[in-house]
Amino acid sequence: MIEREIKSLLSKEKYEIVKKQLFESYINYATFIQINYYYDTYNFSLCHMGNTLRIRQKDENLMIEYKYNKKIVDNVRICDEHSQEINQLPFFINSKEFDSFLGIDNCDYEYIGNLTTERIDFKNKKILISLDKNLYLGKIDYEIEIEFEENVDTNDILLDLDISINNNMNGKYNRFVELLKELR
Repeated sequence: MIEREIKSLLSKEKYEIVKKQLFESYINYATFIQINYYYDTYNFSLCHMGNTLRIRQKDENLMIEYKYNKKIVDNVRICDEHSQEINQLPFFINSKEFDSFLGIDNCDYEYIGNLTTERIDFKNKKILISLDKNLYLGKIDYEIEIEFEENVDTNDILLDLDISINNNMNGKYNRFVELLKELR
């Protein structure tokens, strides 16, 4: 699967304003908690390559997900993503177990921590807007993600919500690792 999204960090105040606007504009929305359990080597080799290996938990469902080949084109983050359902949360992930799925060198990746997201998804036919409150390592931040299909114009949404996009913004995993390094 190829993921296309625009992301932007928000202040707490801007998050509340955007949340109010979206609740007024969309009738189709869902709220839920998701937890990302991150895996990497001790020296963060996947992070340094721009890749993310995580297990995402929604309710009782667990999905192992690998995001790679990340790039930014015209403020749009594009990456390849593979995912597969799993039955239990491991402490280590050996890439050999998921060789056809991960396609990465034989290596053990250890659990390094988690990030919990309180998410509200607003959806129409071609666009998914996710408003996130993220909690990790004693920190809280706020973010909006707009996922869309190819050839969908998102400019009107950004203008309506008065959101500017910073294409240098780190994703959740990179922000998590930066803080983890500071705390070590």
